[in-house]
Amino acid sequence: MSLYLSMDITIYVAIAGVAVACASLGWHIYNTARDRPKVKVSYEKGFKFFSDKPARFIIIVTNVGRRPIAITKVGVKGEYFENEVSPSNGVYVLTENDPCFRHSIEEEKLDLNAIKYVWAEDIKGKIYGARFKNKEQK
Repeated sequence: MSLYLSMDITIYVAIAGVAVACASLGWHIYNTARDRPKVKVSYEKGFKFFSDKPARFIIIVTNVGRRPIAITKVGVKGEYFENEVSPSNGVYVLTENDPCFRHSIEEEKLDLNAIKYVWAEDIKGKIYGARFKNKEQK
């Protein structure tokens, strides 16, 4: 009888070990997925800093991940044009404490009806973008 009892305990310990190992693997996969940089690109149009100044088109780049990311270029792309701008210091690092970067362009210099999307490029060359939705477009 004691032989069967010791085998039962061994099986229970082995099952508990497998359960702990699976939980640990799941936690590691979850943390790895959360740990990479994630960037959200958005925009605001018709923004006025002062009433006598022309309206501005603002590109907003936000780091929604946990890792810092370096942005080297932002811009807008249209059907027949592309406006590309580098941040004033060359690279803008987005961190958890400072997750947002805004760049503004005078709307007079852009054809809002021809814009297809706004984008940002990181230091590794990966491009993040957002489709531009104009109310006048269908």
